[in-house]
Formats: sequence, structure tokens, C-alpha cells
Amino acid sequence: MAQLSCPDCGQTLSQDQETCPNCGFPVADYLHGYRQEAPGPVAPVPEVHVPRCPICGSEDLLRLSALDACAKAFVFGIMGAGDLGKTWECQDCGSKF
Repeated sequence: MAQLSCPDCGQTLSQDQETCPNCGFPVADYLHGYRQEAPGPVAPVPEVHVPRCPICGSEDLLRLSALDACAKAFVFGIMGAGDLGKTWECQDCGSKF
């Protein structure tokens, strides 16, 4: 037999009592409603950031590797160094950003 306190007056009660002998609070109804209470609101799932092309707005992107950019700069020198700071390449319009 579980002991609980009355939510209204704080007196110690047994879980089998239907009402509080001190204040008359309906303990059975309170416990019944507490057990069947629906869970609270679910926290919204944070949106996943999807990068988009700043030129055309497309999400069809290819991630550029740093190794490829460094190899291009090594082979072509200053002419190939333009891709060093770029991370994405748009598959629709070809822009690199």
C-alpha cells in the first residue's frame, strides 16, 4: 500500500482511499486522471541545415575535398589557387562557393 500526500492539504494518505479524510479531496479521481494524462507537448525537432547554392538556390551540391584543391594549386600554381577556399560546387549551375 503506497503512501502519498494530498495535493490539496498535504496530509499523508494511502493510495486506496477515495477521498482525503481531512479536506475531502477526491484522491481516486486525481490518481485516475494522473495515470491517463497525455504526455506534454513534444519539443520540435531542430531543422537540419541544408546548404544551398547562392546563385541558383539548388540543393544539388558536391562537397569539394581539400586534397583536390591543394593538388590543383600545386599543379597549376597561382592559376589553380582559386578553389582553395571553396567548399561546395553546385551541380546545376557549376558555381563554387
